[in-house]
Amino acid sequence: LDTPCSRIQSYYWPAASLCMVSFVIGLPALFYWIIRQSCEYVEMIAVDPAIEIPDDIWASKVSKTRNVAVFLFQPMEFKYRYWRLIETARRIVVVVVSTYVSVSYTHLTLPTKRIV
Repeated sequence: LDTPCSRIQSYYWPAASLCMVSFVIGLPALFYWIIRQSCEYVEMIAVDPAIEIPDDIWASKVSKTRNVAVFLFQPMEFKYRYWRLIETARRIVVVVVSTYVSVSYTHLTLPTKRIV
């Protein structure tokens, strides 16, 4: 199977596009689904009825769970449980923009002065 290098380009862009879509859309979607499912299980955990503050109830439930995905939302309060998802999406956007958007910085160079 000899494929000349000139024909590889036609295979590169579909594969690169598929990888980019799977990371840019798939990874945040997977994080969202994992956090949502894990939080549903955490909500079912019984806690001490003496605890009345919602953040303390959440912290108690999270500390009792044996869910392996707890690292995604354990350090956060309940209302910020999707923060890792936002962080990951932000990082993906930075990588995609810095990789695929070309910017010329030639207009930012300082003029040089010739000393004679």
